[in-house]
Amino acid sequence: MTVTTVGYGDTTPRRTRGKAFALLWMFAGYFVFAYFTASVASSFTVRELQGSIQGPDDLYGERVGTVSKTPASEYLDGMGIASRLYPHIDVVLDELTAGKIDAVVYDAPVLRHHAAHAGRGSVHVVGPVFWEKWYGLVLTPGSRLW
Repeated sequence: MTVTTVGYGDTTPRRTRGKAFALLWMFAGYFVFAYFTASVASSFTVRELQGSIQGPDDLYGERVGTVSKTPASEYLDGMGIASRLYPHIDVVLDELTAGKIDAVVYDAPVLRHHAAHAGRGSVHVVGPVFWEKWYGLVLTPGSRLW
């Protein structure tokens, strides 16, 4: 009977002050119950939206794809993460879209470009860059890009 009008019913407030306090107490009880329910529901929703893979430590036991003979394949081998090797990144991304693999480990600029354009809305880049590698370009002196 303390939180709502459902209960034993043998003790009820008789004065206006008591009734007002009981009403406030009931609303407080409903608020706490609603807050708890919303917290649990939002926790499940956020977890579902984020997915189970948030970084390199989450890749163990997942179906991971990458391009063979690349720094990404070296990284996965070095970490002991089983991966499926493909000849080209386009094939890996097609496998991800088809649901045949759960994650792609590859160069961050390539993955970000794909997520922003061709994979927009269907794939997301998650986690930090976890193995930094430097790139270099070689151009001939007469190149228009020089």
